[in-house]
Amino acid sequence: MTLYRLGVLTLLSSLLLLTACTTAPPQAPAGPHWQGPNLLRNPSFEALGPGGYPAEWEEREGARADRGAARAGEVALKVSGPTAEVYTTQSLELQPHTPYLLHGWVRARNLTAGEVRLRWAPASGGSSDTQPLRSGGDWREVWSVFTTEADGRGRVDVLWDGLNPGAEVWIDDLYLGVAPSASLEIYPQARSVRGQGGEVEVAVRLLDASGQTATEAQDAVRFSLEGPGRLLGPNPAPAQDGWAYVTYRSDGGSGPVTVRAEVQGLPPVAATLQRTARGTEFGFPLGLFEDANMTHGYDEMKRWAAELKARGFDSVMLINANVAERADDDGLRATDEAGLEVYFNPGDDLNRDWWPDDVAPDPALARRIAQEMVQRLSSHPSLGGYYVADEPFLKDLPKVAPLHKAFQDADFDRPTMSVLIGRGRAELAYQQTRPDVMLLDVYPVGYANAVGDFTLTGFGYSDLDFVSYLRALTKDKPRGVPLWLILQTHSFEDQLREPTPAEVRAQNWLAVGEGAKGIFWFIYSSQQGWNGLKDNPALYDEVSRQTRRVAALRGVLKELFKAPDRFEVSGADVPYASSLQHRDGRHFVVVVNRDCRSARRLAVRSGEIRGRLKDLETGQVYAQGTALEYAPGDGRVFELVQ
Repeated sequence: MTLYRLGVLTLLSSLLLLTACTTAPPQAPAGPHWQGPNLLRNPSFEALGPGGYPAEWEEREGARADRGAARAGEVALKVSGPTAEVYTTQSLELQPHTPYLLHGWVRARNLTAGEVRLRWAPASGGSSDTQPLRSGGDWREVWSVFTTEADGRGRVDVLWDGLNPGAEVWIDDLYLGVAPSASLEIYPQARSVRGQGGEVEVAVRLLDASGQTATEAQDAVRFSLEGPGRLLGPNPAPAQDGWAYVTYRSDGGSGPVTVRAEVQGLPPVAATLQRTARGTEFGFPLGLFEDANMTHGYDEMKRWAAELKARGFDSVMLINANVAERADDDGLRATDEAGLEVYFNPGDDLNRDWWPDDVAPDPALARRIAQEMVQRLSSHPSLGGYYVADEPFLKDLPKVAPLHKAFQDADFDRPTMSVLIGRGRAELAYQQTRPDVMLLDVYPVGYANAVGDFTLTGFGYSDLDFVSYLRALTKDKPRGVPLWLILQTHSFEDQLREPTPAEVRAQNWLAVGEGAKGIFWFIYSSQQGWNGLKDNPALYDEVSRQTRRVAALRGVLKELFKAPDRFEVSGADVPYASSLQHRDGRHFVVVVNRDCRSARRLAVRSGEIRGRLKDLETGQVYAQGTALEYAPGDGRVFELVQ
């Protein structure tokens, strides 16, 4: 949920819905996705011919230029059902025996039958097709990598096939260019490590020619170290599902060290870590989200911090703080005294000094802003980290990236992050801005959803629920980078319904099952038509109960990472058994009753992993396949023991 101040505090529902008219195109990054010129003529359909159809494309019945519906610019190509198999095309002569990337964006409404896709059709026959779009929703990326034949001649088709009556499809921002070569990317878990005995996991992923994780790659990655300390783990390290991992352990001292990684035939990559007295340490924060316009100042923060600590919370995510004009950092004195960690968003200050459109994304300005803010805030021990952007659009990334880096360079030992949202948006934002934490908000209780239906209709998706959304956004996140989630307790107009207590429970345990390493609940104060937790005793009590339960387990949970699912559940209409694995190799499974109306007796078993199931909360041990009672929405965490 985005909170903005526009004179008075307002919520822009268009941001929540992620509508196409406000989603801007990605800036062409220097990375592997976008290299070289676009070889298509009129790739965004902006130029129109004499009849009003996009120039350079063959006119087809059922398709037209749609002004005002573009993903960027003014025009998109719109197709309306019903249709047979039809395509609009553009002929080209490419270099022979050369790999190319065909890429584009599509979205649909009321699409229940048929599909839309892009394809390269060589003159010699056959085709290379992108992923098909077969359902409605927000703009989606589609792409295909192909290699031309001897003469390089062929055509690019925008193809629609068998669309149902009433279906509407838009296509925009096509790209055809020479495919980039395979490459490596390196992701350290943190930028600093304790000088005495601290550890940081370093992940390397192999990218294929299209810039996607090369999931089939089994190459060994060789790591090397420049500076004191040790590398732990296999070296060379096998790359499984495209990822290879090594751990750096400090042996004392201070100063930078560099971890390098290379695969034969590819340019090496490197990451520099700072060794400091503190080092970046990720716990497992459990807290609430709040707007500083509603709660600020020493006295109010002192009362609030005492209330939250009494309920078992240890952290807050504070947005829209105003340091320069309202001295909101004074409230950190109260959280220092209470021992309540604050992830601080100086939103009003950044809205004044950085985010206006007429302020250029100047790295020098970003450094000055970050250094001044860090100098003012960093003496507070309760400052947990910096929250710099809220649900940025792709058009904002040229500003988000230098701001992230500026705060990271100004304070090595505290994480910098932004709240990310949206399929095809959060993943790119994460990859291009490199926050220290992947922080996502997930509000699964849509206004018209039945109780327990976690389809993300409030986000504009009919094909994603809580679990599939998170898995889509985190599929390219290295396991060592923490996943923090902001979960829903609120309603909003005709988009979100207030969750029931059972739906709060289900969100909590699904988050644990998906490997979350931090959980925050939106929101404490009432405003904009919703009841905040302070005015909603039933949900406040439920959130507090679930927080205490997770707090008792987080010593183990913070060491687990998501693994391929290896368990099955019986007794559930919508089964959920998520596999997690400890760094030492032990296996765990999280089981959730996704029925938020009725208790269920659920039994879990694995055909691959032997052992008995130890309930981490009770210590009770059960044979696999034992049916146990689960309250509506409730969950359990089991360890596999002998």
